[in-house]
Amino acid sequence: MEFNVIITSFRGEQWELLRALKDKGTFKKTSFRDVLIGYVEDIQKFLEEIDKDLPLSLSRVVILKEIFEFQDADSLIKTLKQKVKAYADVIKKYNSFRVTVERRGLKGKLNSRELEKKLGGIIYEQTKVKVDLKNPEIELVIEILDNVCGLGLIDAKLRKKYPFIRSK
Repeated sequence: MEFNVIITSFRGEQWELLRALKDKGTFKKTSFRDVLIGYVEDIQKFLEEIDKDLPLSLSRVVILKEIFEFQDADSLIKTLKQKVKAYADVIKKYNSFRVTVERRGLKGKLNSRELEKKLGGIIYEQTKVKVDLKNPEIELVIEILDNVCGLGLIDAKLRKKYPFIRSK
């Protein structure tokens, strides 16, 4: 299934969340507790509908710009190093940034914090934009679900307008 959103429910609420989202796109459970993936045609309309009638079971939403599959941790890192360079063009328009990696799977094979530092360093070298871990103007979010990786951007305006859009 192609997907452009990852949605997390509060603990044990994924079935309730699936029911609440059924007419807003195509959604399904993943092998990870409380994590759904979905595809919505119109992201803006989806966000407005969720904001207007916020499901109590909804913890957070991450909008993805792209997804790709990978074979192992090494191939993931190699691909991400290339992909973050393309995001640097957008990030350089802002005054501060952060990279956040949410890893589900690859336990013991990949350290999320180390990957955040490595990818953040690549972006910094390319842009010289200040790193702000607490309140960045833009955030590159990397979501890893087993052998699939999604990338998205969350800017401060979007976070403020829709508080349910956030990284971990």
